[in-house]
Amino acid sequence: MSELQKLYGGSIYAFIPPGAVDISKMRQVPDSQEVFAHASTDQSIIFDILEYLDEADEEACRTHFNEIAGDSEAKIKKVDKLGLSPINCEAVYYLNGEHYMSKFRETAKNLVEVHMAIFRFKDLKTDILITFNDPILINPESSSAQESNNNDKWTTEQFLKTIETFYVADFSLFG
Repeated sequence: MSELQKLYGGSIYAFIPPGAVDISKMRQVPDSQEVFAHASTDQSIIFDILEYLDEADEEACRTHFNEIAGDSEAKIKKVDKLGLSPINCEAVYYLNGEHYMSKFRETAKNLVEVHMAIFRFKDLKTDILITFNDPILINPESSSAQESNNNDKWTTEQFLKTIETFYVADFSLFG
């Protein structure tokens, strides 16, 4: 799965790193999402179509991050505007942060670095998030402690390729 992948029935395309498993083949995923997990690590890439937040761009990025993290201790390290200009997209932002999260409702929490791209489509009243979750500290009590395989982890460079190759082929997806 290393070439451009059709998403949302072919309305959107993007590069998906090697070793990705389409989670929709294993469990139900909301129609607004496309979810890929690394086959041998706890890394994931999630595409999420959300309602446009009528806030200043950087504030909207922070709001999206905080809603996804759901953690009052989540930290945003940086928010940068990227020099990408997809069709009908006002701006693309990159956010980097981290938060603690558990797997399968376990009490043991792992420290996860979050890389997020936010594509802002004001005229379409849509924000599209692409989130790369990269566990960086696994709690020894977590079920992930036994599964961790760092040999073929996805890299930030691969995630940046996902962002750079992202494009909307069919805007009727947005109604």
